[in-house]
Amino acid sequence: MPLQSPVKSRILSRYKLLLFSIIFSAGVFLRLHNLLETTSWYGDPGRDLLVARHLVYYRDAFLIASPADSRVYILNHSAIYYWIVAIFYFFSQTENGVILLFAYVGIATVLIAYFVSKELYTDAKTLILPLVISISPTLIVTSRSVWQPHLLPFFELVSLLFLFRGIKSSTLYFYLSVQFAFLAFHLHYQYLFILVITILYVTRIFLIKKNYIEFLKFIIFVVINTGIWLYLTRALFNLQEQTTSLSSIFIQGNLTHSYLSHLVSSMAVLGEGFFGTNYSSFIYFLLPLVFFSLIKIYSNSSYLYKETSKLLLIMLLTFFFFGTFYRDISLHHSISYHLLILVSIAFIFGSFWKFRFVALTLFIMFTIGLIMGDINLFQSMGKNELSISKRVALAIVNHSKNSNIRIWVCLYQWEHCQNKDWYTAFIYYFLENYYNMKLGQVTNRGNNFEPRVHLDSNAKTYIICFYLKQKCVEDLDLKVNQIEILYEYENTSAAYIK
Repeated sequence: MPLQSPVKSRILSRYKLLLFSIIFSAGVFLRLHNLLETTSWYGDPGRDLLVARHLVYYRDAFLIASPADSRVYILNHSAIYYWIVAIFYFFSQTENGVILLFAYVGIATVLIAYFVSKELYTDAKTLILPLVISISPTLIVTSRSVWQPHLLPFFELVSLLFLFRGIKSSTLYFYLSVQFAFLAFHLHYQYLFILVITILYVTRIFLIKKNYIEFLKFIIFVVINTGIWLYLTRALFNLQEQTTSLSSIFIQGNLTHSYLSHLVSSMAVLGEGFFGTNYSSFIYFLLPLVFFSLIKIYSNSSYLYKETSKLLLIMLLTFFFFGTFYRDISLHHSISYHLLILVSIAFIFGSFWKFRFVALTLFIMFTIGLIMGDINLFQSMGKNELSISKRVALAIVNHSKNSNIRIWVCLYQWEHCQNKDWYTAFIYYFLENYYNMKLGQVTNRGNNFEPRVHLDSNAKTYIICFYLKQKCVEDLDLKVNQIEILYEYENTSAAYIK
């Protein structure tokens, strides 16, 4: 009889390893399947690729993005993200290599999720978090496209891993947790409030333990990291603008009558990441359930579970403040909170596993919802952007005959043509990378850029239309005889304006 427990333990370990292998393989498949054919390069991803190429070949910051929010100058973009992409480009030398490295970071996030779970559980419950992260539609998207917030889940999860380890053992892990939290903040400003909570929590731990020497060392550590962030975002050089911008947030109504409307729209965006556009209202059921469950765990659990539930609850509550700090929240603004909810859900299911039937039923329902989201995601993915962009660039090169060029773009996301110049960045990338057309520096910092080659009044003008070509021509007050169609495929058209 005494031998049965070790034997049973070995059998369970093997089953757990097998199940994790299946989960991990599913995560790899969902992130790599048909990746190169369906990756979206138009807009920000193409811009970031062009930035990376210029950093590698010309050592200049061509087309670095504008401040994160035109009203909040303190939230400028940090250069660290662009350095990371430039490193990816340096080693891969191709656009395919860059997106593959993003996918590998997404795959590594699934692996990190397993180690986060091991800090809380020792049995099969360690598989819950890797599973939900592996099949989360939002986190699959972040692994299949190049963009600033798309690297954030990896750094956020590593920060949580070290934070949980710090609660259980060495104070060194607290420093590592805060360092990765700062890196996550460098990647995207949405992590601001979560970073603040992480710093305050670690500070509280040192003060409770009356470890004042460690407290002073930690404060110096935070000040140094804050200084690095202020320098890299150039916030130190815009103190007047910061003061004016931040005061406008709190004075000009952002915290008064408009708060509820912003909160409702922000919640809808958060729900869209879980349930899709049509069922985003389910978030109003999910979030209160998550909050109630975390409170319940805190009231009846051990020290580790109390601290974990408290941390997750406070971090999630910061979402309501983030909605006031940044008004127009899109899906990519909620990625860090999406991951927090997944971690909370996995923690909740693991904590309530003794109510096996209810927990398993709800978990299966939630998993099916994520799988349905995956199906919709793969059905809606764009195709052929890579090959289309190469053909458009080739058509422009053949027509321009080495003349200076200007490219306009019309993107029909709204009722009328929107001149989104940064949507041409991927075309510029191909013109440079494959046809040796050096486009020069930018004359202003922002998404609507003007490369110096555009300033020549004799430059040939080309227009690229995404969707509704005829309406695009009408909105620009062009006649049919004023354009020469160079390329057409599905919803994309490229033309020379005579």
